[in-house]
Amino acid sequence: MKKQNKQLLLKVVSTLIAIPVLLIIFALVAIGPVDTSRSNCKQVEGVVEQISEATSYDIVFKLKDDNAIYYVNRGLERGLELNDLKAQLEGKKVSIWHAKTGYLEGGHITQVEAGEKIIYTEWVGDL
Repeated sequence: MKKQNKQLLLKVVSTLIAIPVLLIIFALVAIGPVDTSRSNCKQVEGVVEQISEATSYDIVFKLKDDNAIYYVNRGLERGLELNDLKAQLEGKKVSIWHAKTGYLEGGHITQVEAGEKIIYTEWVGDL
């Protein structure tokens, strides 16, 4: 095999290896663990338009006039009941605390309040 062909083959193989490695690194950095501490959370208020189940036992909240999607990670496994939440919160004003991320608006819910009542929280000592 000629030297030029070997160099070209080496470049192609290197590129084919580098691309997946870079994608994995990007995914780990961008989508890694979510910081759910109070200091990394943002509060939004709105009227609950819809509550539904998503994959991985998540519970999704859609607020009226808000394009963001908010979810309680594995909410059904954490003891939340979908039908109870719908009956209690759909059409009602809530405050949702969610973890800030650099890549999307909305996201992981850390606390849900309706009036003065805490419906759900991940922050120990708040219930």
